[in-house]
Amino acid sequence: MMKHAWLLGLLGLTATTLAQGADDALAKQLNQMRTAAAGALDTWVYTVGDIDVTAWMDGRPVIIKVPILDENRQHVGDSDYFFKQGRLFAVTMPYGRYQFDDKGNLLEWLDETGQMSELPGSPAWAARQQWLQKRAAQLAGAFVPGETQTAALTEARLTALCLARFQALSGVSMVSLGQHKSELAVAPLAGHLTGQLTVGETVYALDCAVNGAHQVSRLTYHPASIGSD
Repeated sequence: MMKHAWLLGLLGLTATTLAQGADDALAKQLNQMRTAAAGALDTWVYTVGDIDVTAWMDGRPVIIKVPILDENRQHVGDSDYFFKQGRLFAVTMPYGRYQFDDKGNLLEWLDETGQMSELPGSPAWAARQQWLQKRAAQLAGAFVPGETQTAALTEARLTALCLARFQALSGVSMVSLGQHKSELAVAPLAGHLTGQLTVGETVYALDCAVNGAHQVSRLTYHPASIGSD
């Protein structure tokens, strides 16, 4: 169910010029959004690329959190992408913050100290704007919901939904489901599938959850050995 009340109060705010420092208006707005999303929105988790990404959904993504991993795959921070009426309007990272207008143009780019990092119109400015817009579109596109249904969820339907979403996220066309376990809830009419997927010679451990509207709200997969649970 769409949850618009909090969104009208927070996302309806006009764009605020970024001020230097941690207590500016945009920072407060983003913190309000994080708090409201955690308390009011559905949380979906997908593996995008090889990273488990979390989205807070109001029909479409409102906030998408992407873990930042070092060369040893240790978590060192997060990138948060904020969307206003489906359009990217802010990104926060440990080393910078960015704000966009409703046409996708980068308005300001602050570094970790709250200072302007680059001048508008510079090659670095244009390149960063393009990269962030492309990454935001990739992330938002991964979380496009499927059609909603109200019928009882069957094991066959659960499996089909999970496999279809895996193929969409991974880009593979041929996949086989190996040893697995399915759980169908009575109320809400949701389900959970865990097991092994084989793509060529690679075996993945799959964790998939389908909500009562027959939408895949969780799809994570990681390489696993043949004998893993």
